[in-house]
Amino acid sequence: MDAKAPSTPTRRSKPQSRARAAPKYRDPGNRRHTWSGRGRMPRWLADKVKRGHSVTDFLIPGLARPTAKSSHRIGQRSVVKRT
Repeated sequence: MDAKAPSTPTRRSKPQSRARAAPKYRDPGNRRHTWSGRGRMPRWLADKVKRGHSVTDFLIPGLARPTAKSSHRIGQRSVVKRT
């Protein structure tokens, strides 16, 4: 005979959410436009980079250093081809 212990409902903990990251980049023309350097590059910054600016031109002075992969295409999607 197979005796099992009475099942107790398992409790799942809530997924830990990340703390909001402090902004590293700010648009001098519109101070509300900021970016923490995480995720995809926002449109306002991508447009300015396409026009010849550097991402490091928009760093908040005294608060931020460039992201670790600053020479890499920051925040842009990468295309993976499946064969």
